[in-house]
Amino acid sequence: MATRPIFVPDIDPDHPQLVHEHEVDSHWLSEPSSEQAKANIAKLHAAARRRNLAPLLEVSPESDEPLGAKICAANLAVEDDRSYLVSLNAVYHGSMVFTGGGPFTDLYGKGDEEIIGDERLTSSGKHVGFRFMDLEWGTKSGTMFYDWLAIHAIHRYQKLRMGIQRFKGFTEIDCHPRESTVCHARSCAIYVALVKKKLLDEVIDNQDLFIEVLIKDSFYKNPDRELEWNCYPALPPMGSWSPT
Repeated sequence: MATRPIFVPDIDPDHPQLVHEHEVDSHWLSEPSSEQAKANIAKLHAAARRRNLAPLLEVSPESDEPLGAKICAANLAVEDDRSYLVSLNAVYHGSMVFTGGGPFTDLYGKGDEEIIGDERLTSSGKHVGFRFMDLEWGTKSGTMFYDWLAIHAIHRYQKLRMGIQRFKGFTEIDCHPRESTVCHARSCAIYVALVKKKLLDEVIDNQDLFIEVLIKDSFYKNPDRELEWNCYPALPPMGSWSPT
């Protein structure tokens, strides 16, 4: 058995909560293969249905829904200050600031393997925050920065932003909340919650208001979530799909 989170957007405009996290137990196959991952997703979603958590969208390359593969982190891009499209993963890691250097914006033009192997991300001292598009994010705001990027990336593509609103919740097979606070499935749920609560237009270009809205969510109020960002999460496999 294994426990994985289901992220369900709160769509009530009178509630400050954005996302409800439900832990669901399901039978688990531990072999590291795409086929086994798909089987684990199916088992997790079946267990969730028994708790009336459906329909769900898996947001990873192993999703059985084309939308789930298209909207995963490896296949999304963010516009930089030159109006170039840069992969979400590259922006997140290339925007890191350390006591000994950064942000390393040259990473914006590199692939996942090059980013993972870049020694500057592990040898530049303590991680002290992020800097992107003239905006500063502290280490304790690292998860919010990722959410900010994901929301902008999703919003760029009409088919994606309309498609995910059809689902009650989101899963990500490799999401381990106890290992990293960054989880793309939660970011997708936040996007839907902001849309349904009619808050998206207010916060999408206003960092201060964005933080003000997110900080009311219990996920960000929990002091156990405030990890010191002295490491960075592993990158998912780079996909071959490009949104249009």
